[in-house]
Amino acid sequence: MEQLAFQYPTWFILLCILAGVVYAGGLYYRATTFQYASARTQRWLVGLTALRFVGVTALCFLLLSPFLRTRTTESEEPIILVVQDESLSIRYQQTAEDSAALAATLAEATASLGESYRVETYRFGESLAEGLPVQFAAKVTDMGQAFNGLYDRYVNQNVGAIIVVSDGVYNQGNHPLYGASQLDAPVYTIALGDTVQPKDLQLSQVRHNSIAYLDDKLEVQLGIAAYNLAGQNSQLTLTHITPEGNTIAHQEVLRLDANEEWIEKSIFLDMEATGVQQYAVQLSPIEGEASALNNRQRIFIEVLDSRQQLLMLAHAPHPDLTALRAALEKNRNYEVTLRYAKEGVAQPEQYDLAILHQLPVKNSDIALIQQLQEADLPLWYILGAQTQLNAFQQVQDMVRINNANGSLNEVQAAVQSRFNLFKVPEEWPQQVRKYPPLQAPFGDYATATDAVNLLTQQIGAVQTDYPLLTFRQTVDERQAVWIGTGIWRWRLYHYLQHNNHEAIDNFLRKMVQYLAVKADKRAFRVSLPKNIFDENEPVRLEAELYNAAYELINTPDVQLEIANSEGEVYPFTFNRSGEAYTLEAGYFPVGNYTYTATTTFNGEAFTTDGQFSVQPVNLEARQTTANHQLLYQLAQQTGGALVFPSQVDQLADNIRNREDVRPVLRDTYTTQAIINLKWIFFVLVGLFGLEWFIRRFNGAY
Repeated sequence: MEQLAFQYPTWFILLCILAGVVYAGGLYYRATTFQYASARTQRWLVGLTALRFVGVTALCFLLLSPFLRTRTTESEEPIILVVQDESLSIRYQQTAEDSAALAATLAEATASLGESYRVETYRFGESLAEGLPVQFAAKVTDMGQAFNGLYDRYVNQNVGAIIVVSDGVYNQGNHPLYGASQLDAPVYTIALGDTVQPKDLQLSQVRHNSIAYLDDKLEVQLGIAAYNLAGQNSQLTLTHITPEGNTIAHQEVLRLDANEEWIEKSIFLDMEATGVQQYAVQLSPIEGEASALNNRQRIFIEVLDSRQQLLMLAHAPHPDLTALRAALEKNRNYEVTLRYAKEGVAQPEQYDLAILHQLPVKNSDIALIQQLQEADLPLWYILGAQTQLNAFQQVQDMVRINNANGSLNEVQAAVQSRFNLFKVPEEWPQQVRKYPPLQAPFGDYATATDAVNLLTQQIGAVQTDYPLLTFRQTVDERQAVWIGTGIWRWRLYHYLQHNNHEAIDNFLRKMVQYLAVKADKRAFRVSLPKNIFDENEPVRLEAELYNAAYELINTPDVQLEIANSEGEVYPFTFNRSGEAYTLEAGYFPVGNYTYTATTTFNGEAFTTDGQFSVQPVNLEARQTTANHQLLYQLAQQTGGALVFPSQVDQLADNIRNREDVRPVLRDTYTTQAIINLKWIFFVLVGLFGLEWFIRRFNGAY
C-alpha cells in the first residue's frame, strides 16, 4: 500500500496553489499579446492560463519534498533450531545402535516439524557448525559458545523453539544458562547418557607448570577420583618418554578404601635435560570400570636453560664485589664468575654481561675492555678511586668527567621519577635516599644525549643533575655506568633497618636482567606463539627476513619442513604478510616435532630450526556421567521441556500446540522521493512545452 507524505506541513499546498494562481494570472490577465488576435485565438488564453497554473503549482509542490511511503507486509514462519552435541563424551556413553536409533528418530521428528516450520540443524563441540554430526569426535564441549553462535545468527528473527540434544556435560566456556537467556525461545532438551555413576577410576586433574628450568625440581599435582571401587588397587606410573626410550620416573600402588574417594598426589621431577620433555601419567585399569580412557594423560614440559653467565672483572679485591656476588647468586639462573684484570678473559663471548669494577686502572686495561666490546658484551662500569678517568673516557662516550683532580666526593642518591627502562621496586626510591653515601670521583659530569639517568648525585644538601647511575640502550648494545663505590654499605644498612637485603638485591638483579638481555640480530628467524600446542588448535608460525640495512623484506620464498619423531616430513611454503611471513600449518597429531626453515637472498642461504610439541586433550574422557540437571534447568528457565530419546516423537506435537510458536507479520516500509520519478519530469516538460508551442503558433513570444 502506497501513501503520500511530506516533509513540510500539508497546508503549504495552499501556498503552492496560490503561487500558481498569482503567476498564471499575472502573466495572462489583461495580456496585450493577443489583443489583436481573432476571437478563436483569444479563447486559447484560458488553456494557456491553465497550463501555466498547473506547471507552476506542480513545481512548487515538488519543493515541499513529497515522497511515497510503501508498506509491504510479510509473514515470517517460525524457525526451529535443532542443535546436537558431537563431542566424544556422547560416543563414550552411547552404543553405536543407540546412536543410530536416535539419529533415525531425530530425522523423523525434524521432517515432521519441517512440514509446518523452517527447520535448521547444527552441531557443536568446541564451536558451532551447520548440520547434524556424522561422527562424535569433538575434543571439548562448549555449550555456551553454541548458544552465543545461535544468537549471532538469529537475533531479531522468529525463532520458535530450540531443540538441544546432549548429555549435559560441558568442559569449556561460560555456563550455558547465560547463553540460552539471550534467545527469546523455549529450549527443549533431549537428555542422553546415564546419570548413575558407574565403577570408574579417573585421573581427573594433572597440574604442573608448562615451563621449567634446567636442574629445577618440578611439582606435578595429581587429582584422582574413584567411584564404587572400594577394596581395589591401582598402580600409578609416571613415565618419561624420550626418543632413546622410556624410563619410569615414579611408580606407586594406590589402595582405594571408599566407594567415593578423592586422592591427591604430588610428584617431584628432576629437570635434567633441556627442550620439551614428555611424560605419561597412567593408572592401571581395574576390572569392571566404565572406561579406561580417563586413566591416562600425557603432559609436556618445556625445560629452559636460562642460566646467564655474568663476568665480574676487577682490578683488586673489594667489599662491593662480595656484595654484588651475594645479591646476584640468589637467583640461581645467574652464574657469576669473578676474575681480575691481570688474568685476562679467554672467551668473552661465553658471557652475557661484564661488570667492570673500577676499571680501567691502567692503559693495559683498555685493550681488555675493547676485547669485551668486540664480543658485543653489555658492560656495567662501576667507577671508584682506582679508576683512571682519562682511560675510562677513551673506552666509552656515555659519561664525560672534566676537571677531575683525583679526589672523591661523598654523594647520596636521588631517584629520577621519569625513568622507564625497567620497573624499580615501589619502596626502593624512598629507601635509597637514606642509604649511606657513595665515594664518587670529583669533577664536572656530562652525559650523552641518549643516556637515561636513574640516580643523580646529591652532594650534601645540594641536588645536582650529575649522574650517579645512568643507562644507554642502542640497537647494538646496552651499558650502564655506576659512579661511586660503597654498594656493600647499602646492603649492610638495609639489613640493619629491615633484617633482610631484599630491596637492594631485587634492584641489582633487575639491573642485570635489563642489561643482560641480548637482542636477536639474526637476519632470518622463525617464531611460534608458544612451543606446546593442544591437539585441537592449529600450529601457526611467523618468519622474518632482514636485509643488510636491517630492514624487513619478504621478496624470496621461504620453505619449511616439519618432521615428527618417526621421521615423516611435512613440507610447507610461508605466505607473505605485510613485510614478513606467516604460515597456518594446521593441526598435528600428539607428539614432538622439529622444523627447519630455509630461504635464499642475494645468493646467500639462510637456515633456522626449532621444535614444538602437541599435547593431547582428554577433557571428554574425564566425566563418565551425564548432567541431566543442567538440561532440566535449561528447559525450565526458557519454558521448554526435557525429554528422553524414547520421547522424541512427542516433541513435534508439543511445539505445534504452543500458542507462541506462530508466524510473525513484519511490515517493511520503503520511501521514494516523488522528484526522483522520471515521468514527473516529462509531464512538466510537456506542460511548459505545450504552452510555449501554443504561444508561438498564435504569434506570441
